[in-house]
Amino acid sequence: MTIKKKIKKQDGFTGVELAVAVVIVSIFIGLIGTLIFNVYIYTTSAARNSQATTYAVDILEKADKLYYDDTLLNTGVYTTDNSNRQILGINIANGYEASLKIEKYNEQAGNTDKLDLIKILEVNIDYTVGSNSNNVNIKTLKIKENNS
Repeated sequence: MTIKKKIKKQDGFTGVELAVAVVIVSIFIGLIGTLIFNVYIYTTSAARNSQATTYAVDILEKADKLYYDDTLLNTGVYTTDNSNRQILGINIANGYEASLKIEKYNEQAGNTDKLDLIKILEVNIDYTVGSNSNNVNIKTLKIKENNS
């Protein structure tokens, strides 16, 4: 093979082909990176929601074990803050804000003629994932026990 034929031989890649290949690979890497990030955000969101729901259920289960007239179930709003991270003895981790609202059914408008037999308990757990604020809110009733 002569030198002239070696020079004109078209083996290998041109600069344009390599540039196109790099662009295509970059697009796929970007898409895969975005997909991984979104999976991470959704997984984190699901885990945080699960933990918030666990806190809410734990608080309501603890309230259910207490007697209706227990001082821990006095009407009012109980919240977590920097110095107190507990509601009804349930520890709430940093990153979650919890509140427990307790009100008597017979103190609501239109129910003042009723006997004091029911309390409405509402738990609200707030948390953030990235820049999104989320919350879990659960309501239940606490019925006065029969003492006879």
